[in-house]
Amino acid sequence: IPLVPCFHCEECQRGYYSACHTYSFIGSRQAGGFADYVEIPERNALIVPDDLPFEAAALIEPSTVARHILDLGGFQGGQSAVVFGAGSIGLMVVQWLRILKASLIICTDISETNLAIARKLGAHVTLNPSVVDVKEEVKKLAGDGVDVAIEAAGAPQALQQTIQVTRPRGSVVFGGNQPLDQSLPMTFIEDVMRKELRLNGCFMSYSAPFPGHEWTDTVQAIRDGEMDIDTMISHHFPLSAAPEVFGQIAAHQLPHQKIILHPEG
Repeated sequence: IPLVPCFHCEECQRGYYSACHTYSFIGSRQAGGFADYVEIPERNALIVPDDLPFEAAALIEPSTVARHILDLGGFQGGQSAVVFGAGSIGLMVVQWLRILKASLIICTDISETNLAIARKLGAHVTLNPSVVDVKEEVKKLAGDGVDVAIEAAGAPQALQQTIQVTRPRGSVVFGGNQPLDQSLPMTFIEDVMRKELRLNGCFMSYSAPFPGHEWTDTVQAIRDGEMDIDTMISHHFPLSAAPEVFGQIAAHQLPHQKIILHPEG
């Protein structure tokens, strides 16, 4: 469990651990999992069942983010949703929507490969915004719009489309990192006001009591076979290959979903 809250500040006392005033984070603000040994607080050790493979355990954290996104959006079984972006988090959201029995799951992405994975993981309809008008296609499928829209692409166009495809008084959750120079047209604000939409941002994946039901829900979903982990993993490499792998990712030379690095020895 990477987040290390102080548990004493006002936000921690309210159970909003992601907003801790002085939090640390294993893997960014302090040494992480590529070290030979890592010292962590006892409460940051998530006990996983013996029958849970390490590869599956490695994907618990991104799944908790997806589960938290749906909490923030107030999603309930039987509702409809659009997921913008079929990267790792977006695909996890698609899986949780399937598990929680969404009535309609739409996923958008500019990669046909990613859209094929989304369909395999539970999306009822996939849309490529470089080929079709997403707003018009959603209107055909969901009339006034979906109940919940999730932005997980980190793309300005997707951010604006979330507002366009959500029904009046629906919910929108922003989970993708947007460009720093992103700006929004006044029509964005006007649509939010006229449709009386609920907007939420998602930063991490925690709730009270720490670390939250997102973590226990994920472990149970994996053990029950409801969360498809194998499809989420696109590559396996030895840990010694990490510098080369990261270089390829940075140069956009390695299309991927989740990559597992295996320690040798």
